Amino acid sequence: MSRVAYKNAVKHIRLEILSSHPLAPMSKISRCIYPAGLACNWHASGEKHHMTTVLSGRMVFQARGGAPLICKAGTVISIPPNTELNWQVERSSTLIHCHHNDFEFEVHGALAFFFGSMLKRLAKAEIEGKSLEAFKHALAMASISAAQDLAFSLANLQVMLAAIESVQKPQIRNGNPMQSPLARCLNHIEANLNRQLSLAELAKHSYVCSSRLMQLFKAKLGETPIQYISRRRAALAEQMIQEENRTVSEVASLLDFHSLSYFTRFFKKQTGRNPSKLRHESRNTI
Repeated sequence: MSRVAYKNAVKHIRLEILSSHPLAPMSKISRCIYPAGLACNWHASGEKHHMTTVLSGRMVFQARGGAPLICKAGTVISIPPNTELNWQVERSSTLIHCHHNDFEFEVHGALAFFFGSMLKRLAKAEIEGKSLEAFKHALAMASISAAQDLAFSLANLQVMLAAIESVQKPQIRNGNPMQSPLARCLNHIEANLNRQLSLAELAKHSYVCSSRLMQLFKAKLGETPIQYISRRRAALAEQMIQEENRTVSEVASLLDFHSLSYFTRFFKKQTGRNPSKLRHESRNTI
């Protein structure tokens, strides 16, 4: 999938302004349809904060230095101003973009994470199916409302609250002091298999020192944290190669490997198989 400059990519996007005067701090709400196969090169996100909700389709967003974020129906992604990012459209996608100004965390609490004052990187949340359907219904009703700006504003606030709730629930659950350090560590690993993890980061999220975490892994799982991560990342890579229509290079990039040759060596060491040959075999069995 070849990438094009942002100024050329936007020519292929169907844009519809839904509200030019929503409630502050929102400044514009629009619906955009992205065609399958469109891929945009690195570009700056602009001066405004963005909150984007995916109504349908599948896209991948990535900030410079960050892991790829796979976005599908029900994904809510928050983009700080002046973020350098790229994106690609895997399936034709319909998105609702909400542009807005800054929000103060001290005054507006959790909403500030989606209105941007506390946010320094791309953030993603997944809302439940019923919340997504409620959002779609609210958009449809807003389009025929006598007070469209207000209606579209309330619809976007509704989906923001659903996104915040979806993010806070696992944080509360994973931060339960009754949960063991090993369980906290495994939860963090499973949530971040698409990027490189260090022992120091794992220890921080487990609330124990690195040496104690090593002891727990050895005692309970018979392997070190890094060995466990390598095994799980290799299993994920194998699944992506076999089940998804991606090249080996794309899989390596999505899993935060910056060198295809390094990914190939890693994969062969963990699975005993060549990833390119595995992909070829998988395509021939379809």
